[in-house]
Amino acid sequence: MSISGSLEDVAVGDVLQFIHLGKRTGTLELERDGKQARFGFHEGALVAARAPGAPRLGELLVERGHLEAAVLDAAMARQAAAAPRRSLGRLLVDEGLLRREVLESVVKLQLELAVEQVFRWERGSFDFELDEIRPIDEIGTEAFEFAAGSGLAANVVLLEAARIFDERDRLGAARKQGLHPVALRHRPVAPRGMTMIRLIEDYFAKGCGRCERFATPDCSTRAWATGLTELRRICLAVGLRETVKWGQPCYMHADRNVVILGALRGDFRISFFDAALLRDPER
Repeated sequence: MSISGSLEDVAVGDVLQFIHLGKRTGTLELERDGKQARFGFHEGALVAARAPGAPRLGELLVERGHLEAAVLDAAMARQAAAAPRRSLGRLLVDEGLLRREVLESVVKLQLELAVEQVFRWERGSFDFELDEIRPIDEIGTEAFEFAAGSGLAANVVLLEAARIFDERDRLGAARKQGLHPVALRHRPVAPRGMTMIRLIEDYFAKGCGRCERFATPDCSTRAWATGLTELRRICLAVGLRETVKWGQPCYMHADRNVVILGALRGDFRISFFDAALLRDPER
């Protein structure tokens, strides 16, 4: 069974939310002007992706300094000769060449960058094939290789895409004003050596650690510190457990994600993982 439509009628973000809220498993294919993108979902979480202009996982592993190019090439050759065939991600972990948590972290970064490429597609078509995850990236981890719940929820992906575009708009405005912002890059992700925060207090004091504005007065978490602190107080007051996921404050109940906080230049927000389950007493 497949669900198809036009991106002129249904935005990419809405398609992702539909898949996430329905906890659906399958493959989403997008097409625009002859270019194709493919995304794999497992129970509503994004677990694999390929999009025009987005780096492949192997490229990211080398670029981020986790693997030497020669090591990656040799592992790919062993993968091609092996039977039964394993994903390269699993092979790298099984052979001790890469830690599982590092692989999952880079997989998630690659997913975010792939979504970034298609987030603003306003024309073209989409087709979601239910209950089928087709091969997407020869290096990636299959859905069953992720720990339970460790794939990317659509609202987290959309929040990250919004942050990336917010950062690009900021840098674009700086260029127009003749300013020279620090480290203008093709992709505004954290530079090598900078990682997402792991301690919750670091987020409220310094930021998420995803870009060069981390721990500077220009960080969005500084601008919206009062509002973010109030949202934090409300979440804790109702008994939610506080943790850090994807560099953001995440609040849980019974080991399930409930909400996640985020800050952009123009606003701060609280995003619900299962918003469709909310009840509005006034409606």
